[in-house]
Amino acid sequence: MFGGQVADEHYMAQPPKDYQELSEATEPLAVPRAQPVANDDAPASDNELIQLWWRLPDWFFRAVGISFFVLYGGWRVSRYDAFSDLAIKLQLPLVGGDVWVPAPSLLVDVTYLLIVAGFCLRIQPLRRVSDVKMIVVSMTGALFPFLPLVIGGWLTMFVGNPPARDYQLFIGFAEEAQLMQAKVALGIVLNLVALLIEIWGYAYLVRSVSIVPEARELKVTGPYRLVRHPIYLGQILAQIAVWLLLARWHPVWLLFVGVFAAFQLIRARWEDRVLEAAFGEPYRVWKKRTFWFV
Repeated sequence: MFGGQVADEHYMAQPPKDYQELSEATEPLAVPRAQPVANDDAPASDNELIQLWWRLPDWFFRAVGISFFVLYGGWRVSRYDAFSDLAIKLQLPLVGGDVWVPAPSLLVDVTYLLIVAGFCLRIQPLRRVSDVKMIVVSMTGALFPFLPLVIGGWLTMFVGNPPARDYQLFIGFAEEAQLMQAKVALGIVLNLVALLIEIWGYAYLVRSVSIVPEARELKVTGPYRLVRHPIYLGQILAQIAVWLLLARWHPVWLLFVGVFAAFQLIRARWEDRVLEAAFGEPYRVWKKRTFWFV
């Protein structure tokens, strides 16, 4: 969904001697700080979307983030009135019995609130993206996981049963759906791992959160010591857990997960280009030490 690191306005003059030095550095190696491009320096373009995107002030995104934080937090906090809302019990014979783990809904809420915090606190970009394709693909990839839920909500509100109920059965989350216990347990565990990876990534990325590829900050600590795009990795694993393990098996969901993964891989490649353009050799040193699919 949301996330992906992009480059910062701090430029490094030369690559560090090794990756350890890079990952432990708390300050950029170069003193000069690049100045963000002013909104009135929008590129010459007849595209109204690009012109609007460039002229949106930074406070607009902060206001959206704060508003969402208040509304979402107020809506969700009332749902946690019992311990069972915060944790679930899994039967895991391999570890010798029952294990209490954080409820997936709690981890999802933490993820969303970290995203919102990022929009409230993030640093100003060097330059906003001026490619319509990048904006549209990035936005679509971020919102794509919500598509099945939007369809279900639309059927429930405007069509009603039996189509709405049939759709819930098709998804496999309805009470009538019979799923293998091992499949469900694997799906829950994988989903929890995926959400924890996302939270770990957002916790380090928070001030550089962006949906589209924009120049902000190079992260080399935490999960970014190991993976170039840990948030995208967590999101892909979460979609596999939900639609291939928890939902009723159907080729539609295999296609759905494949399309979502393709969106994230495209977004990751664009962000890699932004990072390399901003940091040059230091980025390439870090890139060689970290994992990604392509």
